[in-house]
Amino acid sequence: YPLCALAVSDERPVSTQSTWESKPDFCYQNVKALTSGDGNFIAVNQKYFCVAKQGGGGPIFVHRLDQYGRFPIQHPVLNVHKSKVLDMAFNPFDDDIIATASDDCTVAITKLPPDGITENVSECTSLLRGHSKKLALVAWHPTSNNVLASVAYDRDVKVWDVNTEEEVLTMIGHEENIYDVQWNHDGSQLLTTCRDRIVRVFDPREPDAVLSVESHEGSKTSRGFWVPDVNLVGSVGFTKTSQRKVMFWDWRKMDVMVHRVDLDQAASVLCPFMDGDTGILYLAGKGDGTIRYFEY
Repeated sequence: YPLCALAVSDERPVSTQSTWESKPDFCYQNVKALTSGDGNFIAVNQKYFCVAKQGGGGPIFVHRLDQYGRFPIQHPVLNVHKSKVLDMAFNPFDDDIIATASDDCTVAITKLPPDGITENVSECTSLLRGHSKKLALVAWHPTSNNVLASVAYDRDVKVWDVNTEEEVLTMIGHEENIYDVQWNHDGSQLLTTCRDRIVRVFDPREPDAVLSVESHEGSKTSRGFWVPDVNLVGSVGFTKTSQRKVMFWDWRKMDVMVHRVDLDQAASVLCPFMDGDTGILYLAGKGDGTIRYFEY
């Protein structure tokens, strides 16, 4: 399962220079985001992007992608929580629905106005309660509408029916805080990474992990991802000496690692984004000045 850096590929060159990146007319300026927690700090779909911000309650900016330029000082916000928002995700079936995970132990589901937010929004559509500690992550099911997974510092993964606001299942067994949660491409399995250095695969109909493997030696934040079509799961993390690396396993037989890529010595946590349609894995780190990309 080789990985090849596209940046040095003669067969399939990829431009790393945007034709409009230096033009202010096509940028979003003066965006001051809150970057605490283990989430990705930003969510985007084909209509909006959103970032959390500091302020009373849990305000977030939800901004239309086609509205470039400098953010106004009094930009309207979505503020439906009692404490800061640590993660957010747009519904893949409805561009105007967003889930937000908060320090106040709840997940809020909000239906946005069709034309975007033009004034402050303080009421959510529904509120999911069930976690005993602050939320960390949310992830929508990729093929079943209104199914959502949430992760909190109570070390549980909960699956919700958003229509009824009811908890469907709680996945257990994590001995430390959970760093990441990812559905596979059809939603038949769910992957988690954890501070206990174990990558787990769950059947969303069962509370216990069906597969697990020890991963990175370092205890710093690790992330996971699925590689569709080739039956692989991957994880980015650290060695004991803080070297960043990527590891791969065949999820059908996870006791043997099939590939490893050593990257560099750096402190920033890598965020993986796997594009299954093109076979490209993007790696971006908080504070990094570059984005790596690989193909399989």
